[in-house]
Amino acid sequence: MSIVDVGAFYEQTEIMIPGPKVGLIIGKGGETIKQLQDRSGAKMTVVQDMSLGQEEEKPLRISGSSMSVEVTVHSRATASERKREADPHKGI
Repeated sequence: MSIVDVGAFYEQTEIMIPGPKVGLIIGKGGETIKQLQDRSGAKMTVVQDMSLGQEEEKPLRISGSSMSVEVTVHSRATASERKREADPHKGI
């Protein structure tokens, strides 16, 4: 994960998502990522590099106010931790 501070109130960070999990983040017709953006106030973009195979990790770029980025990153980390606790061999 990398965080770029491009202003006092604007941040951008990238979280690496396993290739097979990208569809879960985007959702059918983009519905899931749209809901995540609406809830957090952050803009999210999955960076699609055609040179990478479907199994390769893809960066999820999160940008917006410092608070919205922090909320999004924290929510994702919390969800991943819950999944790992339920099944330590899985998770995002």
